[in-house]
Amino acid sequence: YGTTTKGVSRARLAAERKGYETVVFHASGAGGRSMERFITEGMIQGVMDMTIAEVGGHLLKGLHDAGPHRLEAAVAKGIPMVLVPGAADTIVLPPIDEVPEKYKSGRVLNKHNPTMTTMRTNVEENIAIGNFIADKLARATSNVTILIPRGGLSSIDKPGQVFYMPEANEALFKTLKNRLKGTSVEVIEDERHIYDPGFGERVFELLEMMIHEDR
Repeated sequence: YGTTTKGVSRARLAAERKGYETVVFHASGAGGRSMERFITEGMIQGVMDMTIAEVGGHLLKGLHDAGPHRLEAAVAKGIPMVLVPGAADTIVLPPIDEVPEKYKSGRVLNKHNPTMTTMRTNVEENIAIGNFIADKLARATSNVTILIPRGGLSSIDKPGQVFYMPEANEALFKTLKNRLKGTSVEVIEDERHIYDPGFGERVFELLEMMIHEDR
């Protein structure tokens, strides 16, 4: 996923350096569904879920929609999972001249490429995304951690970039913390940006700790 790739790559390389075999799923809708199926079929030992644009895509009927069962499989199987709300700032829409009228006024739109427009999620949408995530993860009895990159959720979510909207991010973070308080899900806040050196490596470190504890 273009705006989270660097962070995902750092986490992947950290895992591979420790001898783990990795499979990367593109958060395109079909990719998320495939990942859920692989987990359900017992082919995956642990999950670093760092791009959740498909959740917003499902809620707002964007192009990248993995359906209503996203985030269910790892919880159902009880395998270790670290979730990072990467790209929660993004809804993928059609080309700019085909964007639905309701999104053409008062919204931050970014021409990602000739066939795709991305829209910045707002406060209300991020609350809905947070509630969707919490509804799925609150069912876990163990092995789930959320790592929040407070510095930014994507390559274009930082000062000077088009999707920089701290109040929308804060709505998401607050929803996750409030909804998951008192559950088995640990919510950790990290001041770094998802692209900052060390952040992706920390995602893997948290996952590896859970894998060892689960043995």
